[in-house]
Amino acid sequence: MNRFASLIARLETVNDAGTKALIVADYLSETPEPDRSLAQKILDRSLKPRPVRIALIRGLADARIDAELFALAEAYVGDVGETIALTWVPNRRANRDPALSEIIEALSTLGRSELPKRIESWLDACDETGRWALIKLITGTLRVERSAADNKEQPSPQSELFQRPPKKDTSGSIPAILLYAERTNPRATTSPLRCTFGVWDGDKLAPIGHCNVEGGDAERLESFIAEHTTARFGPVRQVRHDRDVAFVAELAFTAIAETPRRKAGITLRGARFTKPIDNASPSDAASLTALASRLHSA
Repeated sequence: MNRFASLIARLETVNDAGTKALIVADYLSETPEPDRSLAQKILDRSLKPRPVRIALIRGLADARIDAELFALAEAYVGDVGETIALTWVPNRRANRDPALSEIIEALSTLGRSELPKRIESWLDACDETGRWALIKLITGTLRVERSAADNKEQPSPQSELFQRPPKKDTSGSIPAILLYAERTNPRATTSPLRCTFGVWDGDKLAPIGHCNVEGGDAERLESFIAEHTTARFGPVRQVRHDRDVAFVAELAFTAIAETPRRKAGITLRGARFTKPIDNASPSDAASLTALASRLHSA
């Protein structure tokens, strides 16, 4: 499931039609049956698994996710399924990534009493992107535009998904402010940090993207977090971020994208922590208005 989820996530960040077709063709050529055929059917929307109600998954999340953290994340994301994927606390004993064939078969054969436990085990075994795609797939909300594989020997989907007019490059880098952070391994003394960054929206900060920070940069962030934590939501630390005190860093990204599910309306695709910006004032961080202007002028 994680490989299929990675495919869907990559397609969202690529604008070039030819590149999208190559990404899908590579995935299908490297994927064994029956997952290869199932993936193809999901991509061209000829396979629609029996949907699971999001309320069922939300109920599973209640037992795993701090209520305050969930509310905070949902206010940022605006989508229940994506919020669950972002904040789910996995049982680390689960380590086998479920195959597409296993998921499709279980959805069609398991009874209502058996399905919740199976879904819980899938969420435990998937990474964050895998959980996002899994939830979208099993609730029937995975939006992949229709494709057609004319050559059955070597599928090469050609569809609206791959025929959109290419957009101009919106990649680049900006100064952004650290809002929240958590260790990717809560039990470790030190581990890569998963961080959410924001930009100015008037006098407030709007979350704009998240990325992992490792090594020496993570150590510098840990120091700031230790001194400036203002709230805790389970493993997540909210840090001070205002006009007087904030951690300002340079974020690189592959694209600026519209995302109506989030309050900011846009997000950074492929965000990557580049470096701390020493001696920067919090007011030096980028603004939501400037990013939106750059997106719409592209």
